[in-house]
Amino acid sequence: MPDVFKQTLDSILPKVTGDNADEVKTALRKLGVLYEDTASSLKTFGEENKSKRLEIDGLNTQIRDLTHERDGLKTKVSDLEDSDDLKELQTLREQVKTINDKRRTDFIAQYDQVSQLETFKKVESKFQLPKDDKGKIKWDDVDDDQINHCSDRLSEYQELGVLGKTQKPPETFGDSPPPNPPASNQNQPPAIPTDTDVRNAIKAAFQ
Repeated sequence: MPDVFKQTLDSILPKVTGDNADEVKTALRKLGVLYEDTASSLKTFGEENKSKRLEIDGLNTQIRDLTHERDGLKTKVSDLEDSDDLKELQTLREQVKTINDKRRTDFIAQYDQVSQLETFKKVESKFQLPKDDKGKIKWDDVDDDQINHCSDRLSEYQELGVLGKTQKPPETFGDSPPPNPPASNQNQPPAIPTDTDVRNAIKAAFQ
């Protein structure tokens, strides 16, 4: 306990007299112990608060550093958004999306056409396209990579003649209609390959 408080108690104790002297002295001694405990608790509380203050100061420093870093990143992002490289990248993305959208539309139209052919049933499982309960293709579940893969495979089958001869769209010659094909080729139905032809073509395609 502080010296002043101890000296005060020591000076009071000898002066206590009378019938209740012992009780008063005991009470004064308890008061001294209580004061000492209170002073010790206050000292501990002060040390804990000091530790907490130091911890809070450290956290505030980290917050300031992170805020500064965040502001720096915002500036860099803003500069990047205005850069020519990002604009060029965005243009390329738009071009790729346009190409993929067109290829998707073209493939779906081709698939709907060739899927009506009898020969298509032999290779239909190779496309592995998702279907609903009614057997219809769920095109929304088919991503661009699968569309491109299936489109390439369909082109291979068409080139190999697996699906039979397909008629190409008529060529245009300015404002004039296209010339008539030779008489020997008019009204001639497309050749349908035999089962052996189909098996050989599929085998060759996957070798």
